[in-house]
Amino acid sequence: MRSYTFYLLALLLSPGLAVAEESYSFDLMRFNYSEYDDDGTWLDSEYGVIPGIIIKNREKLSASHWSEWEGRFHYSLIYYDGQTQSGIPLRTRSDALIMDIAGKYGIDFSNAYGRDMSLYFGLGYRYWLRNIHRGIADDGSATAGIAETYRWLYGLAGYQALFQASKKVKMGFDFRYTRMLSAQMDINFLGYGGYDNTMVTLGNRSGARLSIPLQISTRRGHFSITPYYELIDIGRSNNVTITSNGTPVTGCNPDPCQLYEPRSETRNIGIEFNWKW
Repeated sequence: MRSYTFYLLALLLSPGLAVAEESYSFDLMRFNYSEYDDDGTWLDSEYGVIPGIIIKNREKLSASHWSEWEGRFHYSLIYYDGQTQSGIPLRTRSDALIMDIAGKYGIDFSNAYGRDMSLYFGLGYRYWLRNIHRGIADDGSATAGIAETYRWLYGLAGYQALFQASKKVKMGFDFRYTRMLSAQMDINFLGYGGYDNTMVTLGNRSGARLSIPLQISTRRGHFSITPYYELIDIGRSNNVTITSNGTPVTGCNPDPCQLYEPRSETRNIGIEFNWKW
């Protein structure tokens, strides 16, 4: 994947000098998501290990300028631990499909002491399909499934550094600040109750990511291991009226029936593996 904006910038800054480098990584992410009511009461959680792949395309635009496209793709069946609308405990499974694509532009500040440092900024897009399966609550009652699709743009800014620890080993860190933009969630009731699909506007919040790469050189290239910690918060959504065939559903208190997406916290721990030759 290539950014035409960055490509044109490369031509302007250093014609003929842009050098592209692609890399592919395998990722294991321990996903941990929880929702909370307005008063801070825990509502539900989803958790599990989600494997994924990471594709990066980096271009050297000049001696100190670079651009990079990064795509992260994860999928797995994970655990759902929550409750019914009446508060009965419920445990089932959930499909988690997560895609995160970001473009970055960076400036290097390398020096003669083996330290490679960069400031960077960019824009990204995150997509999460959350498909909660049907289940059986603790009281034996059957529960319906629901599919929710979260999506938002985000701005990012970060600082990364890589140090020469020994002749064959480099290590460092990469800290990134993110800010959600125009976050939304689509809701599909999967036919339950004849309810119409709907959409809510989520509360935009800030997030962060810290990774600590360890790079080991070999005769045929280098191998890197990068543990990371990721923090994503989502604010409470607006209230929307539940409808069926375009007609508001009644019989709730207050009427007509409404729904909202509660605030949530995501705390992911993972590790990336990459081999370059």
